[in-house]
Amino acid sequence: MIPEMMAGPLDIKNMGFVSLMERFGVFVFNSGGHTSNLPESEFGNAYGRVTVFNADSVLLEAVSENGNVLGKTTVKNGYLPQTIAATVAPSILNFDSVAVGTSKLSVFILLNTGTDDLMINHIESSNPNFLVPIIPDSSIRIKPGDKEIFLVYYVPHLVPNQGTYDDCYISIASNVNDGLSPVYCKAVPFTPNSVDEKNNISSFALFQNYPNPFNPSTVISWQLAVGTFVTLKIFDVLGNEIATLINEEQQAGNHSFNFDATNKRQLTTNSLPSGVYFYQLRAGSFVQTKKFILMK
Repeated sequence: MIPEMMAGPLDIKNMGFVSLMERFGVFVFNSGGHTSNLPESEFGNAYGRVTVFNADSVLLEAVSENGNVLGKTTVKNGYLPQTIAATVAPSILNFDSVAVGTSKLSVFILLNTGTDDLMINHIESSNPNFLVPIIPDSSIRIKPGDKEIFLVYYVPHLVPNQGTYDDCYISIASNVNDGLSPVYCKAVPFTPNSVDEKNNISSFALFQNYPNPFNPSTVISWQLAVGTFVTLKIFDVLGNEIATLINEEQQAGNHSFNFDATNKRQLTTNSLPSGVYFYQLRAGSFVQTKKFILMK
């Protein structure tokens, strides 16, 4: 077994110490620590591993508790960190198969590898089925050496052909001069067995939208115990109807709708200002209303 020990961040103060211990067969780990597990991800358990190769280079790795290398880079002798720099990991998120009307969560990490603050100004998905629940107009500041974890939800709404891929690119606007590489997401949506779905649902329900507050889009979900005629409408605080999103007969089961406050085809007005709004579901005799917040 290779002996291990903890050390502080690798810098000029402890470079000699790291090299010395490596010569005795002791591999030094930085104090990454452990956090609680994130669903379907090992990033919460990642720690840093430092391997010194004589005096000319150092291998830095992010390693999960299961021993999987999540990311790595080689730092050569004489290297000086950039003032503003960042690493995005992983570069690909694979959601595998996801049933329509459900959602699946994954994450990516932004690590500030520079010496100045990293500013994330905007994050945008090219496909509304892939949601990054943050307020796009608010900047996020990441200190040198710190990281930020971003959640990505995949919420499929329609399956044109069973077994086909659904994908997107998540672009990240920041103060990094050369820009940051986008995160590629892919998934395979499918329609669940409607008979099994019907047998598992015994009541009507309207769920809280996600994300909330939102800008500009959010997902509204509901379930139907039996097939019936459904309307889903948006109202302002004065009770004025803003939009009719659903007005049709629907089968029993889970359903969802991606409401986009910038989509004029969904609205009775040209645009919506920031504020409190209400969405109301009518399904037969079932009526339920919930509040949500648009924050630009």
